[in-house]
Amino acid sequence: MITGGNSGLGFAAAKIIASRYKDYQLILACRNLEKANMAVNELQKSTDNQNIIAMELDVSSLHSVRKFVANFQAADLGLLDGILCNAGINGNNTGLTKDGFGVVFETNHLGHFL
Repeated sequence: MITGGNSGLGFAAAKIIASRYKDYQLILACRNLEKANMAVNELQKSTDNQNIIAMELDVSSLHSVRKFVANFQAADLGLLDGILCNAGINGNNTGLTKDGFGVVFETNHLGHFL
């Protein structure tokens, strides 16, 4: 699973993994499911690997993380063998999340560890 795998470094990592390990089930866990599905389509075409799916996950929301876990378990995809914690924001983002934590702290740390 790669958080934020629809663009930037996460997408580049997904492309390498999908190219080299076609027997892996690769999950792009992204807050914007539409962009994630577009990235999945592009990766499937460029790597000739159909073992790539998108799932919605916003690591700045503990509710979203819990919902992702429930959806993952319901999808019966087996064990989660690895997580590339790529999604993140910088210190220019300010404010609190709905959970009451600093948005940078929850996005970059709490969401991934939950």
